[in-house]
Amino acid sequence: DANDTTLHSEATTTTNSPTKPPTQFPTKIPTQSPSHFPTQSPSQVPTPLPSQVPTHSPSLLPTSSPSQVPTHLPSLLLTNSPSQVPTVSPSQVPTQIPTIPPTEHPTRRRTHLPTIFYITGSHFTTQTTDELQSNLKTLPKGSKQEFLVHLGDFNNPFLTNCEESSYINFHKLFKTSSVPVYLIPGDNEYNDCPSPQEAWMYWRKH
Repeated sequence: DANDTTLHSEATTTTNSPTKPPTQFPTKIPTQSPSHFPTQSPSQVPTPLPSQVPTHSPSLLPTSSPSQVPTHLPSLLLTNSPSQVPTVSPSQVPTQIPTIPPTEHPTRRRTHLPTIFYITGSHFTTQTTDELQSNLKTLPKGSKQEFLVHLGDFNNPFLTNCEESSYINFHKLFKTSSVPVYLIPGDNEYNDCPSPQEAWMYWRKH
């Protein structure tokens, strides 16, 4: 009986170093150092140090430090720090610390945000009118969502007397724009004119 007790006691004692040939099933309590060869299934409790050779399937619980060699499948639970070598497939759960290197290539598709151009208070001379017409023809329209907004006061009532020709010339000028134009009337277009009602009629007509 004494011998049987001794044998039973020795069988239930764990060793300080792992067995060189792996067992068919992992030990329930981890050894002090990792196995030299991976077991068929991962340990239920993580070892203090990661395995030198990855197991066929990832550990159920994360290790204290990441593996130096990636596993075939990502870990189900995140590690405290990210792996230095990427896995074949991405992790299902993100790490607490993001990867330091950026992506090798930027996003291929550009965002589709419209570009808006503004003009206001444009009392143009002959030279500046020619420059404006040239610029209107070459406004960029890469995303086909650009447009121009004129915030009003293109007219000078003291010079044009709000005659119909001034509204016709303004219409012809901005009709050359490469992008759609939206016009907002200012007080110089009708309210400051000698005849506001007549000026407003010209505005709506042209």
